[in-house]
Amino acid sequence: MCGAVCSGIVVQNLAAAQRLKGCTIIKGVLEIQILGGFHVNAELEENLGMIEEITNYLKVLRSYPLTSLKFLKNLRVIHGERLYNERYVLL
Repeated sequence: MCGAVCSGIVVQNLAAAQRLKGCTIIKGVLEIQILGGFHVNAELEENLGMIEEITNYLKVLRSYPLTSLKFLKNLRVIHGERLYNERYVLL
């Protein structure tokens, strides 16, 4: 692995997303639960757009301002080393 490695996080607001700016690898879980804010998609693209890998899983929950996951434009692989509830979930 190469690039900036960051710990898993629950992104509940744009300040939390800003802590991931420049991260290319999330070691752990990336959970996104954004309930509101201004320019949410643009802010997420600016701060999460460099992420290429997630070692565990990605969970997006009740993030009504999101219109797509295009802000994860560089995400290439989710390794699934640990799964949500120890299994894959289709919602």
